[in-house]
Amino acid sequence: MALYNARIEEISSGLRTPEASDTAKAGEHGADQAKVLARYTGFTNDLEKYSEWRDEVLQESLAILKEESSSPSPDAYQAKWTEYYAKNSAEAAKKIMDALKDATTVAPELCAFAQTVSTQEAAFFAQCGRMTLARMSAQALLNSINFDVEADRLEAKWKSLGDSDRSIDDKVASTTKQIQDLFKETVEKVIAEQRWLAEKAGNIKLDPNATPNDWKDVVKQLAKAAVQHVMQTLEPYKKGTSTYVEALSQMNREEETLVVLFTQIRESVREFVKRTNYESATREYNETTANAESLASGCPTSGGQKDALLLARAAADAVKPFMDELKHGYEDFMSEFRDVFVGPVGDKTVEELLELSENLHTWEDIERFNLPGRLDAALQDFDNSWKVNVDGLSDDDKEALRLVWKTELDELAKGIIEAKEDRVRDQIGQYLRDKKKALMDRIRSSKGGGE
Repeated sequence: MALYNARIEEISSGLRTPEASDTAKAGEHGADQAKVLARYTGFTNDLEKYSEWRDEVLQESLAILKEESSSPSPDAYQAKWTEYYAKNSAEAAKKIMDALKDATTVAPELCAFAQTVSTQEAAFFAQCGRMTLARMSAQALLNSINFDVEADRLEAKWKSLGDSDRSIDDKVASTTKQIQDLFKETVEKVIAEQRWLAEKAGNIKLDPNATPNDWKDVVKQLAKAAVQHVMQTLEPYKKGTSTYVEALSQMNREEETLVVLFTQIRESVREFVKRTNYESATREYNETTANAESLASGCPTSGGQKDALLLARAAADAVKPFMDELKHGYEDFMSEFRDVFVGPVGDKTVEELLELSENLHTWEDIERFNLPGRLDAALQDFDNSWKVNVDGLSDDDKEALRLVWKTELDELAKGIIEAKEDRVRDQIGQYLRDKKKALMDRIRSSKGGGE
C-alpha cells in the first residue's frame, strides 16, 4: 500500500462519476458498454502503477535532504530539490494522460477527468518543489562543518597566541630578574664602598707635624676615592635601568599587539556565532517547516494537501539529524571556548595572557626591596663613616677636616639622591602594574561569541 495514498484514493473515488456518465452515454449496447468498461479498467490499472511511481518519487526526494557533503551548498541542494520536482511534475502529468490510451471517443468524460487530474498532479508536484527544507538541510550541515572548522582554527590561533605570549612572558621575567639583580648589586656595592671608606678612615693616622693642608689632602683623597667608586657603581645602574625600561616598553607594545589580535578574534567569533548559532537555526528550521506545511495546504485538492503535508513532515524529520548534529556542534563549540572566545573573558584566560599575578608579585618584590630606602640608609652610613683619629688637633682643625669630609660626600649625596629619585623605577612599576591593568581592562571590555 502506498504511503502517500490520500490523493490516489481521492482519484479512485472521483472516477465513479465520469464512469457512470460514459456508461450511460454508451446506451443499452453491450459492446459499447464493454468498451467503456475496458477503458476504465485500463485507466484504473495504470493509476495503480502511477500510485507506485508517485510514492517512489516522493520517498526518494527525501534522500536529497539526507545527502552529506564536505562542502554543502544550500543553493545547490535547493536547486536539486526544485529541479527534481519540476521534472516529475511534467512526468506525472504525462503518465496520467498516457493512461487514457484511445479513450477519447469511447469515454469522453474519462478524458476530461484525466485532464483535470493531470493538471492537479502537476500542480501538486510543483507545490512540493517550492518547499525549502533542502536549503535548510544543507545549511544545518554546513553550519555543523563550520563549527568544526572554526574550532580547529581557534585552537590554532589560541596556541599561537599562547606561544607568542609565553615568549613575551619569558622576556619580561628575564628582564625583571636582571632589574632586581641590578638593584641588589648596586646596593651591595654602595654598602661595600661605605664600609671600605669607614675602614680606611678609621686607619688614618694624621701626622701631628704636618700642616692642616696636608691633613685635608689626606681626608679629601680618601673621600674622593670613595665617591668616585660609588658614582661608578651608580652609573651602570642608571644606564641599565634605562635599557631595561626600554625593553619593557617594547614588550608592552608586543603585548598590546597580542591583546588587539585577541579582541579581534573574539569579535570575529561573536559574528560567527551570530550567523551560525543553534537558536537562530532552530527558529529558521521551525519557520521553514511551517512554510512547507503552508505550501502543502496550497495544493489544489484535499487528497493532495494531505499527501503534501505528510511529505513536509517527513522532510522535516529527515533534516532533524542535521539539526541535532548542529546542536551538539554548537554546544561543544560554546563550551570549549567559553571564557576565552565565548562569553566574558575568564580570570584564567586573563592570567594566561598577561601574567598579572606574577607581574604584580615581581613589582611587590621590587617595592619590598625598597631601593630608595636602602640608598638613603647607605647615604646616612656614609655620613657616619667619619672615623678619622683627630686626637691632638685643635677644635678649629677638627672642624676644618670635618668640613672637607662633608664637602666631598655632598657630591656623593647628590648622586645617590639622583639615583633613588630616578623616574625610571616608576616606569618599571607602570609597566608591571598600570599598563598591565590597562590591557586587562581592554580584554575584559571585548565582546565574544554569544554576547
